Amino acid sequence: MSWAHEYLLYNPDAGKRREQTGLVTDFQRFSIHDGPGIRTIVFLKGCPLHCAWCANPEAISPRPEIMLIPHNCIRCGKCIDACPTKCFGESEGLVCAIDRDRCLLPECGKCQRVCYANAVNISGRYLTVEEVMDVVLRDREFYERTGGGLPFQGANRSRSRSFSRSWRVRQRC
Repeated sequence: MSWAHEYLLYNPDAGKRREQTGLVTDFQRFSIHDGPGIRTIVFLKGCPLHCAWCANPEAISPRPEIMLIPHNCIRCGKCIDACPTKCFGESEGLVCAIDRDRCLLPECGKCQRVCYANAVNISGRYLTVEEVMDVVLRDREFYERTGGGLPFQGANRSRSRSFSRSWRVRQRC
């Protein structure tokens, strides 16, 4: 399994780890717009601001959320069959809606594992500092040559402070 696919799959047990975890929605590698040099942005969930111009509304909730990209649906029905609470609405086999109140996240995530068309996603994965570093440090040479680095975006600072602090301590090692 590729590293990108591995970190996109939701692991319902990851939030119960003993290591410090952060709820990561995405990585944006080779970013040149959010500061000096080349950067890898780590987007964390739990932003309390609700800005009208928000470009990442999937980062607002402090919990993992199921997301649907209807135009990716290939009408295979695997997500519907895998869902224990039948929270998907469908029309002629096409998944067209999700009842998030019926969804069992963060304990489930079965629908995403069977959706190889990438129509069902889960925004928010509990990753350790080591797992984040595994992605971020792939571009270390770019950071060193351009003066870039790693900004965290999205989360409430008080919620993510210990995760960000763990990152800074580990980065010095």
